[in-house]
Amino acid sequence: QNPPSRGGLSGMRLRRCRDEPTAFAFTECDDNALDACTLYKACDRHKSCTGRGSCSAQGTCECDEGWQGIDCSIASDPAWVEDFNGDTLNSSLWKVYVGCRGGGNGEAECYTAQKDNVFVQRGSLVLQAVREDYPGTKQGCSDPDPASCLNGGAFRSGRVDSPPDKGFAYGRVEMRAKMPQEKWAWPALWMAPVRQVYGFWPASGEIDISEVRAGPHAAETFGTIHFGADWRSHRYLEGSTKAAGDLTAAFHEYAVEWTPDAIEWFVDGDKFHHQRTDRCFPGEGHMRAPFDIPMGLILNLAVGGNFFPDWPTAGVPPDAIARGWPHGRSQLLVDRVAYFPRHPPQ
Repeated sequence: QNPPSRGGLSGMRLRRCRDEPTAFAFTECDDNALDACTLYKACDRHKSCTGRGSCSAQGTCECDEGWQGIDCSIASDPAWVEDFNGDTLNSSLWKVYVGCRGGGNGEAECYTAQKDNVFVQRGSLVLQAVREDYPGTKQGCSDPDPASCLNGGAFRSGRVDSPPDKGFAYGRVEMRAKMPQEKWAWPALWMAPVRQVYGFWPASGEIDISEVRAGPHAAETFGTIHFGADWRSHRYLEGSTKAAGDLTAAFHEYAVEWTPDAIEWFVDGDKFHHQRTDRCFPGEGHMRAPFDIPMGLILNLAVGGNFFPDWPTAGVPPDAIARGWPHGRSQLLVDRVAYFPRHPPQ
């Protein structure tokens, strides 16, 4: 879900894509101020707001009833909603992931299909990390390399992925979640490509809807895009915000709106981050790549890793981590996921 190192764009220059129009060349941008250099106004590119709204004096779209998004191209009615009613996971929407790769981040968990790691309870999906030295298993291994499922971990935890036929390009995704409060827990709500169209991670992109460095009274959430020719040249652009309330004390709504030209991030309806995608990203071959291909949803609860600035290189003794966890467990709760499709301009 994240890089072996979180090195950003410092020191790089955006190269021009082979099919990039001269009017939208970004070779003069300062890489440390990409947002300011390429500030997006929907009416610059969509004079009629895709035919479903009108332009304001500020150059933004005021959408007609039934439409939303930066260019009014996203339907206000969801294509599907998962509210986790019942007592079992909906297998048409979610597949339990099994693996011990650790995300390339030095994480301490293995993801399993055990019933105390992934379950539905009282209207919520529960992804639970449990302190246990776990050797891993090849049975049901989700990784293309079955041997990696025997890497083992100091914790068992839960992850679910949407199946390939539920992948989509563009639209709005909303998730309501209650974050864990245990230190070193790493909840993530994110999107990965259904197929590796441009190559393996990060060449085919990644969109992180929300990641939180959990802990008592955690309030900061991160939204990020990842890209690059290969893992050695991985780059990312991220934004963060501190929510008005404690993310671990109640459910909050995390959302992204994704169009061909931009991605925007929200918490409880308030926008906190914006990235233009109508440009050429370093290591990619043409305009908008890799953020122009279908992606699927992933929900997981990791433990430890280099997402935490104070995570020691040698790791933290597992028992020291779990000592502050009630009963040696930590939980990410998700009680709603909804997808709102994008429709082409009229």
